[in-house]
Amino acid sequence: MSKKSCEFVREILIEYDDGELKAKQAAEVAQHLAACALCREELQDLRDSLKLARDVWHESAVNIEDIPITLASAKRPIVLRRLAAVAACLALAVGLTVLIWTSRTRQTPGPLATVQVPPAVRAARLIEREAASAKLAASAQILADSPGGQEFASAAFQYLAQTYPQTAMGKQALNKISSN
Repeated sequence: MSKKSCEFVREILIEYDDGELKAKQAAEVAQHLAACALCREELQDLRDSLKLARDVWHESAVNIEDIPITLASAKRPIVLRRLAAVAACLALAVGLTVLIWTSRTRQTPGPLATVQVPPAVRAARLIEREAASAKLAASAQILADSPGGQEFASAAFQYLAQTYPQTAMGKQALNKISSN
């Protein structure tokens, strides 16, 4: 396989694996993967990294309605510790994913080579968006549960739905807005 076709395939592996390519382009990538062991290995590494991140995310993800939030100062540290634990797990998942991916795909670019965003970095950014939207959703729920905070909570949920529409929390916020 030519180096150029391998570079092209590696750039679109995430889209290929997610089924986002048009049929013709997906068929070309599949044909390339059938003939190129390095790109097949790259695809498997990507899947392994995403599976690890997904597993850590699912183990640490909490439905916003399941978080017991009170404004009593005695219970607040427990809730904050839970949120901190979730954030730490997400950071660990992102770090491991990037570490595994970069250690397997490290190449020395030529002097005029363009820098491509590795699929693992794109995956890490996706995880970061999910984590940011989860933090914002938790904050909005705290506001919604506090006396006089409903107006601020409504604005926070609207911001969440507009800023993070593709995340799980963004979709929950949109549903919450629609039901009110």
